[in-house]
Amino acid sequence: MSTDLKHEETWNAIRVALQGRSGLVVVPAYHAGSRLQKLAKSQRCFAGYSDGSTFSDGSSYKGQPALLRMDEPAQIGSTVLKLCTLKKGLNLSGIKFSYFHALYETGPLIKQSGNVVQIPVFPAVRAHIPAGAVLNVSEPTCLMHLASDNEMDLAQGFSPTTKTTLNFVEAVDFWDEVAGQ
Repeated sequence: MSTDLKHEETWNAIRVALQGRSGLVVVPAYHAGSRLQKLAKSQRCFAGYSDGSTFSDGSSYKGQPALLRMDEPAQIGSTVLKLCTLKKGLNLSGIKFSYFHALYETGPLIKQSGNVVQIPVFPAVRAHIPAGAVLNVSEPTCLMHLASDNEMDLAQGFSPTTKTTLNFVEAVDFWDEVAGQ
């Protein structure tokens, strides 16, 4: 079987599994210009199981460094958070972070006391975030839907030069359901 045919079949299987806009996809929100994200990526660690063994291919779990955590719990709808930096000198203005695939971006610093900052976030908090929760700054993610039901349709199949752009929208309906529970 040709590689092109395998790629097209895989693409079609994913398209069907997502069921158009109804499917959920976790999309990384890379923020290449963020010094905090670069620092977090440089401090990632890799670890095996508790007995020291690894996956069958020899790889290990990728651990995220704890650089940022919630100082106080955040309730649904909060637009200002108290965050605690776990390393001195971190700038938290204009960064992206996520918690369980809910993506946020910070605004300008409101107040700082030691390593605790009060800072606005956008969008408003999607789901409760407990005090002490470690926030994902190295590879923040966002829960999304395809932008349209036919987003993954291809005009004439795969070839070695097939290029397509997928458009996504945040799965706000998912967070609305979570908030209503």
